Amino acid sequence: MHTAIMKRIALLICTLLWLGTINPALADQPGENASQEQTSASKPAKPEVEAGIEIRFRNEFRDNLDLQTTDDADNFLGQRIRLNLTFNLHKDLKFFFQGQDVWLYGAERDKIIHDFGTNLHQAYFDLKFSPLPAEVRVGRQEFNYGRQRLVGGFGWDNVGRSFDGARSRFLGGSWTGDVLWGRVVDIRRRGRRRRAGHLDLTGVHITRAPKESSKRTEVYGWFLRDGMQTA
Repeated sequence: MHTAIMKRIALLICTLLWLGTINPALADQPGENASQEQTSASKPAKPEVEAGIEIRFRNEFRDNLDLQTTDDADNFLGQRIRLNLTFNLHKDLKFFFQGQDVWLYGAERDKIIHDFGTNLHQAYFDLKFSPLPAEVRVGRQEFNYGRQRLVGGFGWDNVGRSFDGARSRFLGGSWTGDVLWGRVVDIRRRGRRRRAGHLDLTGVHITRAPKESSKRTEVYGWFLRDGMQTA
């Protein structure tokens, strides 16, 4: 069996064993006859470190993907494992880390679509300015707006997308205003030469979403600088 596949199976087994050691009972539960004050006093505080995991397997069948006459039907199993760690450093400051491992079983010979391996998907600081309705996020992060037709993390993709950048957010009632800059994280294929340039996104996105209504109003402006010299 392919060495890389063996490594990923071992990673999955270790992850499942780690999950089996987690005890959800983080604090003693109050008795049925405890008073309301005792219940409130025994409520555990928000943990300083929180952990999470996402394991996804998805089978895909592709036929005539390039719209050419050549028969290029392909079938493979996509795997994505994401491990999350949240460090609550202060009531107004936290650090979020998310690593991922992706693979396409059954497409080992195709170095174009599957050779991404293990990478850092997100790693950012969140800083709030209480009591001001403003916050800043700095680091590697996803930008998700609307239905992600223009800008998004594209979770439906096996690898997804993230940006190295910063986002400032202002909140006021039903209004949310974002000003951001980010550089697309270009996951390199192993052994391939790095492309020249970068893909930079700058924008302003304002959203109005009243709680009593399902309607949303979005006003935005984006500037994309494609310096990657792609064909």
